[in-house]
This record gives sequence, C-alpha cells and structure tokens, in this order.
Amino acid sequence: AEPVVFERVAMAEDDGRTLRRRASSPMKSINKGARGLLGQTTLAELVRPKRVLVLSSSMTIGEALARLAKHKVLSAPMLKIAEDGPRIEFSDEWPEDVPYPDIVGFVGVRDILDTCLSDLQEALENISKPQTDMLKTMAHLKLIAPDIESRKIENIQGFDGDFLFQNQAKCSLLDVLVKAFLVPKRTTDVYRRSNSLEQEESEMDIHKAVHRLGLFDTKARVTGVVSQSDVLNFLVEHMDHLGSITKHTVEEIGLGMPKPVICVDSTTSALQAFDKMYKHNLSAVGVVSPNTHIIIGNLSMSDLRCLSFENFGYLVLPVSEFLVLLASNRGEDVETPHQVQQKPALLTVSPESAFAEVLHMFSKNRIHRVYVVDSQSGVPVGVITPTDVIQAVTTTVYQKGEQNAEATPTP
Repeated sequence: AEPVVFERVAMAEDDGRTLRRRASSPMKSINKGARGLLGQTTLAELVRPKRVLVLSSSMTIGEALARLAKHKVLSAPMLKIAEDGPRIEFSDEWPEDVPYPDIVGFVGVRDILDTCLSDLQEALENISKPQTDMLKTMAHLKLIAPDIESRKIENIQGFDGDFLFQNQAKCSLLDVLVKAFLVPKRTTDVYRRSNSLEQEESEMDIHKAVHRLGLFDTKARVTGVVSQSDVLNFLVEHMDHLGSITKHTVEEIGLGMPKPVICVDSTTSALQAFDKMYKHNLSAVGVVSPNTHIIIGNLSMSDLRCLSFENFGYLVLPVSEFLVLLASNRGEDVETPHQVQQKPALLTVSPESAFAEVLHMFSKNRIHRVYVVDSQSGVPVGVITPTDVIQAVTTTVYQKGEQNAEATPTP
C-alpha cells in the first residue's frame, strides 16, 4: 500500500502581508478536531491560578540563574527595579502603594549565555587545540567565574517572550498560537521608556517567534504567563477532542522530520556544545555515541541553569561527564559516564509512533525535545519541539485523495 501523504496549508501575518500556501488537489483535514477545539477556546482558559515568577534588573547573573533553577523555569519577566527598590520574587508581592516598575521583557538562560560567550572565547580556543591542558583551562574558567557571576542583568535583552494586554486573552487560542508562537515578530522591551524614537526603533528591529506570553493588566502589572508547555498540557487534557490526528504517525504528519538534527558526540566538551547551540540558535543538542552515532542523551540550556559558578570548570569536561556531575550535584541517582554512553536515550520515538504518544511524552516528562530515531539503527532522523506540535494542530494538514474537501487557511 502507498504511504499516506499529507500537505499543509498555512496562513500568517507578517508586516501586514498575508502569506498563503494552498493545496493543489482535493484533500481532507486530519486536524479539523484540534483546530475546532483551539478555535472555541480562549487564551484566558489556559491562564492557570499560579504566581508569576519575576527577575529584577538589579539582580546579578548568579542570582538570576539561581532563581530560575530554584523554580525550574528557563525564562521569566524582568522588572526594572532599582537597587534600593522592593525585593520581590513574585509579581503579586509588589507593594500596592509603590508604582509598579517597567516591564523590560523576558530574560532567560539562553540570553545569559549569549552575554557570557565573549568571556569564554579563550577557553573555547584552548579546548579546540590538539594538546590542551585541561587543568589550566579549568583554572582559567574558575578565575573569570566571579566576574561573570556578579554582573547585573539590567543590560541583558531577552527575545524569547512577548506580552499581551490581559483583555486580549479573550481571543481564540488558535489565533493567538499562530500569531504569537509561529510567526516571527518584532520583540523588544516593549514597556521600557526610550529617550528617542530612533532608540525605540532600533530596539524593535529584531524578529523572532517566541515560546511564552506574559499578560499584563491596566496598571501594567504582570498577571500571568502562558508557555508552549501549557499549550501541550492543554492538548493532552483534551485528547479526546483532537480528532484523527492523534492516531497518525510522526512520519505521516511530518512531525519534526525530515530535518537536520544538530548533535555532538559524548566526548565533546560541554562548553563547545553550548557554543554550538548558540551558533545554531538552539536551546538543546542531541548527544550521540562517537562510534555508533546512536543518540544517548540530550544537553539543553536547562542544564546550564543548574551549573553553580563554583563548578564553572565543569564546562571543559566531556558532555557525558558534565551531565553526570550536574545530576550528582542535584542529588539524583546517577550512572557513570561509561554507562551513559552505552545506554540509549529514553525520550525518543520512531517515525511510526503516534502523535498521541508524542503529546503524552512532552506533558509527562516536562521536556522540550523528543528525538525521532530510526527504528533499526537508533540514529536520530528528526527532532520534535513544542513548536512543531503547535504547528501540527494549528496549521491545516490534509490527506491526499479525499473527495469534496476544500483547502481552508488557518486564521
């Protein structure tokens, strides 16, 4: 039997222009149920009653990373708070009798890494040499760590989040997902008061899709945050309403594949791996066995969040050892680097895995990457991110060969 083939129809707004791709033959949508559910749901329904973690512009890099690690988040809204201003951890702790500070934007682990890489170039160059004195490089990292740790985060610009007025939360979830999480847009510290129009325009001249949305009220106070993970959890909770897409496979939908999978082998230093993430604009890379190329692990920005500056020298270690030491510092049961290299990664699927299985895997494990591996060789052939999942349920996916179906673009 011939394999099932799907085509997508997408519509997005970009600088006032509407982009459309229409199917060329009669087809039937396989995610009609999912799009119907999202169209009938408002963004407000995803805003759960939880406190909003915030960062202060007067915090140091070390303090910011520690707070993100404590609450197991990758990014949080940063407020412009003076050194002598109120010390708060959550948005609702701000005193009612004090004017609420400006919202600078979202700042996260990746943004902090970007600012540190220039200081790490010497270590990167040393690691790349054929005969490297690892102890000397570790000593160098330990020497510069206090300076990096003590820097203020006030000048760090983050571009992984956007903000909406809370009244806009009444919009359909389908509309918000397409326009916020799928379409690259201008992101900036939207509520910072700039001294000139020229400065404001230069700050806004960056286009990126984002992974989280913050909501603010009439007093410009942060009242809620909705992340891509929240969206995936919502989809799992309403699995019965998603329709036939849940039964189709990763390969049939084209979920996360085919696409290049950026990996490092387990002997690569952690610092080189993080540098590779930065250069490829990624938040994670796969870790593969140097001999078989079978995927054995995942290194992500969340791992950097857990690195104390006292152990900054760990960055020169091979990725496999780096991950073991971080897990040990967190008090987790760990295996030796040799065992890690021999053991396949648990969070993988095959091209034949169902969409529903992928959704459950994201939600249950609170992860941001699921690797697609070849069923026979174990070699990665794709990688699925929350963005891929959101695209699959919002962008119209059609099955060829069906009659009496008309291609309809997404809102």
